[in-house]
Amino acid sequence: MIQCEGSMIGASGTVGTALLDLARHFGLKAIGTCSAANMSVVEQFGATAIDYRAGDFVASVRRLTESRPGHAGVDVAFDAIGGSHFNRSFACLVSGGLLIGYGSQTMGVGRESLLSAGLGLVKLKLWNALRLLLRGRHALFYSITARRSAQPEQFRADMNTLFNLLRQGAIHPVVIDRLPLAAAREVHVRIDAGGLGGKIVLQPWHTA
Repeated sequence: MIQCEGSMIGASGTVGTALLDLARHFGLKAIGTCSAANMSVVEQFGATAIDYRAGDFVASVRRLTESRPGHAGVDVAFDAIGGSHFNRSFACLVSGGLLIGYGSQTMGVGRESLLSAGLGLVKLKLWNALRLLLRGRHALFYSITARRSAQPEQFRADMNTLFNLLRQGAIHPVVIDRLPLAAAREVHVRIDAGGLGGKIVLQPWHTA
């Protein structure tokens, strides 16, 4: 068991459930935020679910981790919301903790502007530069496209590791539907509506 705690923001989404699945495989304790309707999705991975609409999730994370030696909080936080939301995720970290931003959903749904999303990315860089003044807490933005372009060998190693885990049955991607490629437009409408709780696979060869 690796003694590490992490929080996933938007944990019932497609990337969130993948992160929870990996956390469970590696024996990590995970906390995931989601809506009340999706708490069972998070809990099925052995994680603790927090309804982000029911109150301040930063306070909830601290309450759940208050028994940890030293400061309450998590070692790593994953945040796909972006923009000003990064502030709250960063506040969940313990000394030496890492915030990984990997999206900007708040801009995608129109809640924040492009400027706000850009400022969120600037904050990640600033926090990383000032880590010595922030009790070692730091941040970065992860882009799978950038990693594939800038670090192709490491990207291939990542993919090989994931596909080996999949072949071994160690991880279990949540697939909620399989549809023909012709249904792509319908699928995008469903994605925009949110609340899927898993992946939809488009199959060019689908006949049923």
